[in-house]
Amino acid sequence: IYFPDVDCYHIEEYDLNTIKKIKATRGGTSHIDVFEKVNESDDKVGMVIAFTDLYTDFPPTPDYEVIWAHPEEHGEGVPVPFGYKVEVKLTND
Repeated sequence: IYFPDVDCYHIEEYDLNTIKKIKATRGGTSHIDVFEKVNESDDKVGMVIAFTDLYTDFPPTPDYEVIWAHPEEHGEGVPVPFGYKVEVKLTND
């Protein structure tokens, strides 16, 4: 998982059986740096799922699918330059 705000500040690998809760940060967001890091990685990327409020700087269109997962209170009428918008319900559970 790549953690961006203005820059990608942390990269962490998780096992799908152990991932529980990830603390989100607050502040300005740019997805440019995180997409550059994904593109530079040795991993074969088929899709990126970006959790965002859509108040971000978008990177150039990549060669893989992108889902922009956003909270239900954000995203109404906000266009994305590529990929698909998916509304997610956030809870504190």
